[in-house]
Amino acid sequence: MREYSFLIEALNNTNNSLGIPTNPNNQAKHISVIGVLKPLSIGSISKLIQCKPIELTNKINYQLNRVNTLITDLQFKISNPKYEKVKQNNEFELRVVRSAYAIHRAYFTKLLYFKSRGIIKNPAKLEMLQSGYKRQLFLLSQNYKKSKLTSSMEINRLKANDDTQIPQD
Repeated sequence: MREYSFLIEALNNTNNSLGIPTNPNNQAKHISVIGVLKPLSIGSISKLIQCKPIELTNKINYQLNRVNTLITDLQFKISNPKYEKVKQNNEFELRVVRSAYAIHRAYFTKLLYFKSRGIIKNPAKLEMLQSGYKRQLFLLSQNYKKSKLTSSMEINRLKANDDTQIPQD
């Protein structure tokens, strides 16, 4: 047993009780565009009612950091000439991720406001807030899938009508 190991153990337990995910690299896990279009998990309704405001803030900051990392990655891909062929797709995905970020941010801001005012103790109010959040994300997800499907159908149609084939003698 190492000297002062109880301090290290106490720090690890403190971080876990605050809702800080323990990751060996101390970085947020990667999230995809499809993952952003789903509700970000910060705990069940009963855990949200019981948790301390600092725990809730840490969980929210972790999830928003994941989305910000995705936005940064997409911005890098758009500005990098290496990804020039998929620049238009990356720009579209960046717009979708920014819209999803706005939805997540609005929900989390309301959640923190309710927690600070003590309104969060009412599960019915929290359920109503959560259902609105999920509905907005669902609609954004459906629009994203519809746009992706439409664009892939247009590409396939253009390939089928391609008259640039070399005629055979």
